[in-house]
Amino acid sequence: MIVNRRIEELVQHLERFTRGEDVSVQWAKDAESILDQWDELDEVLDELQDYLSLYGPEGGPYLYNKDEMDQFCHRILPILKKRI
Repeated sequence: MIVNRRIEELVQHLERFTRGEDVSVQWAKDAESILDQWDELDEVLDELQDYLSLYGPEGGPYLYNKDEMDQFCHRILPILKKRI
């Protein structure tokens, strides 16, 4: 199923972040591109999109930093894995 493949792709992408392989702003933009493939986002994916759009590794005013993004990814990864 296409949705499962998209979720798998998203999970793999988020796991790259949590392993520290890529914590760049480009990583966040790439994750947003994955989400753009969905016709409609549920509450979890919508919150993820918010985090991604406000992500900066060093943080800053109104931005989520690397640690905050990491905590969020660890929180939603189990939820997403249940959907595969």
